[in-house]
Amino acid sequence: IPTAVLDLARDYFASLGLEELPLSVKQAFAQDVYPRFLQRGENANAKALWEPINTMQVLARASEAFEVWCGGKARTGKTDLILGLAITEHDNSIIFRTETAQVDALEDRSRELLRGTKATYNASPVSKRWRDIPGNRTLKFGAIKFDKDIDKYYGRPHDLICFDEIAKFKEKHYLSVWGWACTVKAGQRVRIVCTGNPPADSSEIWVKRRWAAWVDDRHPNPARPGELRWFVNLDGKDTEVAGPDTEIHDTKGKKLKPISRTFIPGELLDFYKGTTYEAALDALPEPLRSQLRDGDFSAAEDDQARQVIPTEWVRAAMDRWEGMQQPDVPLRAIGVDVARGGEDQTVICKRWGNYFGELIKHSGKATQTGDAVVELITESLAPGEKPFKIMIDLGGIGSSPFDTLKRLRFNVEGFVGAATSGETDAAGQLEFANRRAEAWWKFREALAPESGQEIALPPDTELLADLTAPTWKLEARGIQIEKKEAVSKRL
Repeated sequence: IPTAVLDLARDYFASLGLEELPLSVKQAFAQDVYPRFLQRGENANAKALWEPINTMQVLARASEAFEVWCGGKARTGKTDLILGLAITEHDNSIIFRTETAQVDALEDRSRELLRGTKATYNASPVSKRWRDIPGNRTLKFGAIKFDKDIDKYYGRPHDLICFDEIAKFKEKHYLSVWGWACTVKAGQRVRIVCTGNPPADSSEIWVKRRWAAWVDDRHPNPARPGELRWFVNLDGKDTEVAGPDTEIHDTKGKKLKPISRTFIPGELLDFYKGTTYEAALDALPEPLRSQLRDGDFSAAEDDQARQVIPTEWVRAAMDRWEGMQQPDVPLRAIGVDVARGGEDQTVICKRWGNYFGELIKHSGKATQTGDAVVELITESLAPGEKPFKIMIDLGGIGSSPFDTLKRLRFNVEGFVGAATSGETDAAGQLEFANRRAEAWWKFREALAPESGQEIALPPDTELLADLTAPTWKLEARGIQIEKKEAVSKRL
């Protein structure tokens, strides 16, 4: 491979702070860039419909991952990438945006790429489809914003499914189309390609959780850009496994097949550098500047108005945890949130003083009975360890393990969020609408820097998202926390 070609890759990874050039990158350039370089030399008059113009596009096209997210910064060639893959690599493609009106830019750029070919476009709101693309390919544009939108595309197979600006989609809408990623053509690869910038607020943070190994600096086992990792949906939970040949079964005994995932960051395209556009990025207010110009995923937690717990306080508590050892003090308490079946999880958390242990999570399907919950609680205890108190949420089946723990002579207390509070805030000025509001507000006060409590929380992107999701308002009864159903609907 010519040195000049490899230098492109080295410069790209150096810009990401990585000195070593991974083997996968060399292979991508050997398989993708260099052969096309030779082909252009043999036939200088040949003009491809689309070719990658930067390293992100090269790696994305060559990546063997089933699920790819590309981007992280503005103007890196993300939209051209998915259009290029559709018109040169795949037979039957679909590209989604959240709004039908946002498809206009895709239509305009696709017309530029396909100008001079025999491809035809039906621009009607129902169709929005290219046919007769060279190679007998088709490309459709679609929009998914509401649950009802999914039905319009139900059961229609595509070998390339793309989500432009992935963070703007709801997670359930993204996952709902996976069953349509298929083909009957031998040798045709099938994949899902996402593009987009870092999430702008807590409603979009699910993408950071899904690609945490690449974009979350707290991940215990970080992945390199373009590195393949393997995942299964284990009893409703996205779970990383060792590799494609990992033997793993769900609770019904069904063997699960791992699928590959990766993230490939991009850099500002060369023709934007030194222009007024680059200057405009520099002039953006924070956190937009960090998100769009720098691709900073830590800027995603842009707090909402009246957010109960500021994101900065949660992050500080997680930073504190990473620098601490578990205190050599008796186990103070265990908190238990019980789920029975479904997609929710039963979560157990142990606390030593101001130090919260890692969350112990179990599938709701594994905690169908109160006895199963109690068994998991007792299994979490070290030999001779007994908590001063166990606090258990009495919603759902919480009362069943509560009764069992009582019989086993544990000091157990039930938590009923809808019960009357009778407490006030630290200043003694504001009352609470119920115990749920009291619990949230008291934890807010404990996390506040001026409290001096130095709370230490385990680094966990799901916990971060949950703690920073609800908002609050002041009612006649006192402080009211946004209802769980409302939070779920908004997220």
